[in-house]
Amino acid sequence: MTNKISPDISGYRSLYRLSIYSVILAWIMLGLYFYVITWSETSSTARIVQYFLLPEQLGIKFRTLALLVPLVLTAVSYLLNDRANLFLKSIAAEQQLRLLRDDLIIAFANALDAKSPWTQGHSQRVTAYALMTAEKLHVNEEDRETLRIASLLHDVGKMGTYDLILDKPGPLTEEEWHLVKLHPGKGEEILRPIKQLQHVLPIIKYHHERVDGKGYPDGLTGEEIPLLAKILSLADSFYSMTANRPYQLGMSKTDAFEEIKKKTETHFDPAVAKAFLNAMGCAES
Repeated sequence: MTNKISPDISGYRSLYRLSIYSVILAWIMLGLYFYVITWSETSSTARIVQYFLLPEQLGIKFRTLALLVPLVLTAVSYLLNDRANLFLKSIAAEQQLRLLRDDLIIAFANALDAKSPWTQGHSQRVTAYALMTAEKLHVNEEDRETLRIASLLHDVGKMGTYDLILDKPGPLTEEEWHLVKLHPGKGEEILRPIKQLQHVLPIIKYHHERVDGKGYPDGLTGEEIPLLAKILSLADSFYSMTANRPYQLGMSKTDAFEEIKKKTETHFDPAVAKAFLNAMGCAES
């Protein structure tokens, strides 16, 4: 599920219209000039106007201006049109780069999920849950796109976690659990060098925080946790509750909904939980 932001081409349209108007004005002025000159050869009225308005020096300047202005406007029109075309090409190039970026992100997310048969499709489903919740919360389009990218990449830090731990059929030891809890911070570190992904780093780092301050890695509470991280946290938790894992069978959706209700105000933000449950067609209480 994608939610791409369409480029604004109003600037291109404005430049294009301005270039057209410049050419029209230029040729109107040139036409009027030649009309007056032709008219003055046979019209006494025109000669009187020319007598008063075009004394010798002023007449030379006027004729020069009348010829130069259309030429200048035509040149300006050409430059504006050229600029408009460059602007349109830059938009097309930006769209291509965005599509390439999105394809690479999805491919990377799929590669992460393919590390284990238990996580196939995990990132895509979590993304779908997160975006459904964001829509109910009336999150703006730009932030929904940020959430989409963060949701697809939220488990990138597990590249540094041993596969044997992730696929372990029994309970984790304290040391193993400590290694698992490092993955949000590692995910931020992995993506930090990518300038275009700076806006998703806090969401990835804090998607395992809890509103009561007992989450990780930094133990943030309440409003200290970014809204998009709260949304991702709940979406990821719901998937984990309902998915089969080596160490547990997944809950039914009905049981998972009840679990979310129980953990509201401890694990999950109440407004986010309400939006998620509404998005899933489940009554709040």
